[in-house]
Amino acid sequence: MAQRTKRTDENRERILSILRSATTTRKAAFSAVGMSAETFDNWIKADPTFAEAVVQAEQEAINNNVLLVQKAAQPRKVRKTRTEYGPPPKDAEGKPVAGAKPVVVSRTVEEYEEEGDWRAAKWLLETKDPENFGKRLDVTSNGETIKGYGANVDFDDI
Repeated sequence: MAQRTKRTDENRERILSILRSATTTRKAAFSAVGMSAETFDNWIKADPTFAEAVVQAEQEAINNNVLLVQKAAQPRKVRKTRTEYGPPPKDAEGKPVAGAKPVVVSRTVEEYEEEGDWRAAKWLLETKDPENFGKRLDVTSNGETIKGYGANVDFDDI
C-alpha cells in the first residue's frame, strides 16, 4: 500500500497562510498540518518554488509586524470627552421624578497629540540593526574580548 503524502496543495497553502499571518516558526507551520521536520525539509529541497514561497511568506509577516511597530511609535491624536451630570429633574413638590435620568450639566471635548510609544521604535532598532542599536555584551577574559549582546562585563575584574 502506498504511503499518503503530506506534500499536497492544501498543506502548501495552509503552511504559507500560517507563516504569512504571524511571525511564527516554520516548525509551528508544518506541525499544524501534521508534517515532520524531515518531510518539510525534503519538500523545501525538492521544490524551489515552495522554498521561495516560504521565504516570501515569512518576509510578509515580518513586514506586517514592522509596520505595526512603526505605527505604535508614531504620535497620534487623542480625543477625550468628559461629561458632567447634575441631579435628576424634580417635580413641583421638589421630589425627584421617578425614572428620570440625570441632567447633563456640561460636556467638554479635549483633543491633544499623544507621543508614540518609544519602546516600539527602540525594539525595532535593536532587532533590525543589533550591531548599531542592540544591547552589547563585550566579555573580557584573560585579556581577550568576546563581542556579544547585553551588559559589558570584564570577568578579570570579578
